[in-house]
Amino acid sequence: MTNEQRLISENALQRIGRQQDRPPLLNLEPNLFSHGPEVKEVIEVCGDSGVGKTFLMKELTKKCILPKSYLDIPLGGLEAGVIYLNSDLHFNAGTFGNFVMGFLEEMITTTLPNKDEIVKNITEISLKRLTIMNIYNSETMYVTFHLLKTLLLSNKEVSLIIIDSIGANYWQDRMTDGIRKMDSYILHVLSRLFKCIESFKVTVIFTRPSYFQTKTAGAIDVSPVCNLSKVNTSIQLMRSKSEGETSYHATIKNSKSSSLKLYSIGPKGITWSPNQ
Repeated sequence: MTNEQRLISENALQRIGRQQDRPPLLNLEPNLFSHGPEVKEVIEVCGDSGVGKTFLMKELTKKCILPKSYLDIPLGGLEAGVIYLNSDLHFNAGTFGNFVMGFLEEMITTTLPNKDEIVKNITEISLKRLTIMNIYNSETMYVTFHLLKTLLLSNKEVSLIIIDSIGANYWQDRMTDGIRKMDSYILHVLSRLFKCIESFKVTVIFTRPSYFQTKTAGAIDVSPVCNLSKVNTSIQLMRSKSEGETSYHATIKNSKSSSLKLYSIGPKGITWSPNQ
């Protein structure tokens, strides 16, 4: 392919990407996003091990892929597709399927002779909106970024891309690219992703451990411009102990405001406390 042909091809992709309408993610999680997430917003979720990062990714994925309702039963889903880049390999498809089925069994409280079949059918329909891509190394990650173009072009349902977690291949990349600062590495990965999906109307959420940051830099700056190239919202999940009891809170920061939400973690996932 000549440079001219490649340029024409890229322009065509950009035009198609801009024209594709995708399911909105409004009310994905009101406790975290008062108005959104927005199209082309980049959101980071950070925290130590055990504070619920992967739990939260499961909750957000579940709400995205579920239908809005089934017959007359409201399910609260968004009917939006999710591409889950499983870099830490903590996300298990079988466990997640059981998680969705458990939720549906509680939501569908009516006594129906075929309730089990209904739950199974809704789960199968929902899981078709989820694409899980296991990322085993740095090379796989960057090849997958390029594959996202094809996936997004062929599936207009996809509205959310999750990277769990963004720093999984840092040490390998550090040897080849020489990027030492962890904050710079995060922006480097986002830049590589941006070059592949900049034209598409999607939202990106990535996780990172709390320790994965440059010690002297503090938190990554958040940008008011949603264009898939910078972090727009930072959510820090934290755990604290007082008199032997463990409590959890989330600090949500964007370019306009900062807020704090309390939550708890149980066998069924994350439960948010009423507005403080």
